[in-house]
Amino acid sequence: QDYLQIEILLFFMLSGAGGLFLAGDPAQSVVDGANFQFKDVRTVGFYLFGEEQKKMIPNKPEKLSLNFRSHSGILQVASAVLDCLSSAFPDSIAQTGSDKAVFQGPRPSLLYKICSNSLRELSQKVEGIVFLTHDENVSCLRRALQQYPLVFGIREAKGLEFQSVVIVDFFSELSKKYQKVWRDLLLGRQVDVDKFPEIESHLKLLYTGITRSIQRLFFAETSPSVAGQAFVRWSSTTTVTAWNRTQALAVQQSVNDVEGMTLTKDEWRSAGLDNAIMAEQEEIELVEAEAWLEKALYCFSKSGDTELARKARTHRKAICFQRMLATKLQDDRENDSEILSLELKAVDVMEQLLWERLILEARRLALSLMPMMSKPYSENQFVTHLLDKFPCEKEMEGLLL
Repeated sequence: QDYLQIEILLFFMLSGAGGLFLAGDPAQSVVDGANFQFKDVRTVGFYLFGEEQKKMIPNKPEKLSLNFRSHSGILQVASAVLDCLSSAFPDSIAQTGSDKAVFQGPRPSLLYKICSNSLRELSQKVEGIVFLTHDENVSCLRRALQQYPLVFGIREAKGLEFQSVVIVDFFSELSKKYQKVWRDLLLGRQVDVDKFPEIESHLKLLYTGITRSIQRLFFAETSPSVAGQAFVRWSSTTTVTAWNRTQALAVQQSVNDVEGMTLTKDEWRSAGLDNAIMAEQEEIELVEAEAWLEKALYCFSKSGDTELARKARTHRKAICFQRMLATKLQDDRENDSEILSLELKAVDVMEQLLWERLILEARRLALSLMPMMSKPYSENQFVTHLLDKFPCEKEMEGLLL
């Protein structure tokens, strides 16, 4: 749901006739500049093939409404956010509907005007709890939580799922110019959304954050705000008549009211593997990969998986080495002794990667070495004696399964 029409066009060209299958949720389109709707896919199809080749154009999308991830308490809030979205921006999610829960569950908790110490207490009380916030606020929140590792930006966490989630300072971190707009929207008042189109992406971002949670969901605001106060009223009371609700969506609590919760070793291991997989994405920056591996290491330490922790540690070492290489490449003053020193370090890191069977990471390290090794070796020598030793892409896929 974060693709542009030009990217969908590329998918058509790559997949060929009848070979394209897409699934997504337009309400989670949170990448700047993208406003995906499934009708866009058919529009591209008509552009490519025209009326005379209708069989080449995908059918109208099927709507899936049964949710196997989150329980009813979480989905009721998510559905209410979608109601706000469709009310203010009727064309944004025209082809979606509210999810139906397979499982019943409690309503989310509101922790309004909570201090950082109480948030830290919550992180100790509920094992594996994940804190989500605006992506630009991640480093600040992590400092407030004394470098607690399971802190994500909402966009960063998209596609993942967690047992317990706290959405922190979603409203108080919004710009001042949006505070009253959000208040009026939540309280069912007239809003001129044409003047504030960014509200659509805010709503989708909030919906995305809510639907990351499987079992327990908290909304925490460390500072009072106009929008935050309106959200408390909107979610924890039935006094906002515009939305015609007979039951509150959430309940106000303090950290003392929260019962402790533990994760099994399997759940910690699963969370660690999810983070490690995210670190393997080729398109992310090295610093992002390192952050994902830090989270993976934390989870593996909790699960007691020494072997997986060792693999993650080795992967992180390779990422750190590649970051150092990238810095060195910006400096053209390396002498032969420096290149030799780097080559020896690369050999050590490569050996550890191969020992851990991290073939994909070893190949990526080799590719990152090519520019640095152009002085002592020709490209042909480098490819013949190193890159050609790695399996081809299809063989690597088999090794990774």
